[in-house]
Amino acid sequence: MTTRDGRRATDERFPNRRSPRKQQSALDPTADMSDSFSTADASDGVPATGETDRASTTDTSDSGTTTDAPDGVSTADAAESDPTVLAFTDLRPEELVGPLDAVDSGSRVLSFPEAGPAAKLVRSAVGGVRVLRESNVDAILLYNGTGVLGLVSVVLSRLFGVPLLLRVNGDIYRQHADRVRELWETDRYGRAAVFLVYHLLTRLTYLAASGYVTVSDDLRDRLESKPSYPDRPAVSARNPVDASRFADSDETDAICGVDLDGTRVLLTVTNLNYEGKYRGVVEIVEAVTDILAEREDAVYVVAGDGTYFERLVRYVETSVPEEVAERILLPGYVENVPPVFAAADAFVYKSYIDGYPNVVLEAQAAGLPVVANPDCGIDEQVADGETGTLVSAADQSALADAVDRLLTDENLCERVGRSATERVRVRNSNERVGRELLDAVARILRS
Repeated sequence: MTTRDGRRATDERFPNRRSPRKQQSALDPTADMSDSFSTADASDGVPATGETDRASTTDTSDSGTTTDAPDGVSTADAAESDPTVLAFTDLRPEELVGPLDAVDSGSRVLSFPEAGPAAKLVRSAVGGVRVLRESNVDAILLYNGTGVLGLVSVVLSRLFGVPLLLRVNGDIYRQHADRVRELWETDRYGRAAVFLVYHLLTRLTYLAASGYVTVSDDLRDRLESKPSYPDRPAVSARNPVDASRFADSDETDAICGVDLDGTRVLLTVTNLNYEGKYRGVVEIVEAVTDILAEREDAVYVVAGDGTYFERLVRYVETSVPEEVAERILLPGYVENVPPVFAAADAFVYKSYIDGYPNVVLEAQAAGLPVVANPDCGIDEQVADGETGTLVSAADQSALADAVDRLLTDENLCERVGRSATERVRVRNSNERVGRELLDAVARILRS
């Protein structure tokens, strides 16, 4: 059936869906100009209807079950009512490709992690037009809503009348504000001006969006509470983690030339481009200094690079006693992270800016107990007393006590670490996250 303008009739469940077309292979070389695609057809589950706009598709159980179809809806009907998504990303494509492939939804992911701005503009526009012309797309899903892909997504959304949704991984307005301030304070005025323009383009993308798919309930609530963000329906769906990548790593590397055999290793992996993460590391150093002074068998490793890395190096050199500073290892950027996790005994993390930090998932996948503050979505990752310990960001003594217990009791470390791995294998599998993503998109489209 066609409409008067010659287009195929839409599916009443999703206003932008047209009649089904033949599926393409996920690895179809003609699908995109060398950039990644994901394709699939859903097999079960349908989002519940009648929920509030700002809601979560996640649950707090660890049973491993995913969202079921509502009463009176058959599995076949549920599969037909899954939305088909065209996703754009230039960062961590596995967070979209893996889940959408796992649920076989017919969705597509255009990924441009290595492309420059000009190439990204051309490839995303050409690839997006082709998919939207040939496929039945119910929504465009844009990772984080920034940069060239934001501009392309907005234009495609308007041209084809397809709703634009944002996959929101953090408080992007705050991140941009911190970056502009840091550039301004270091007299890099030209770069600050360019970044300000970039931020304004991001705001235009958020204005054009029809809804947000956030990585945590905490981030969803923060967006709702801040009037600077456009008021849009928001639903949360977790990020995935490839647990096998970390659990199967038995290789351990020397760090900063230090052989870690026979030592108790406390680890932080972080992105030092953000003041809110740098501040967390400094406070961890303050909390564990006395522990390191008392325990000659312990070291603290901070893996990560960024704008604040040199500042962290200076802080350790000037503010920490020399005998302790030599056991605070700062390797900077680490290309191969699993061996670093494998060398550690416990993971400690403190942040004031995350949305749902992937490194906490990775640490748990590697079998490490976690000590962290219960903010920034972390309390949705760590089960306090079961897979780690959550302590107030303001309570430095509680942080030190929790770390000391883990470094002292190897059996406790192993037991808690095993529980952590089991939890993320269930809650953050590609299959479960893929189901949550599609349910989140469907609920926004029906709101």
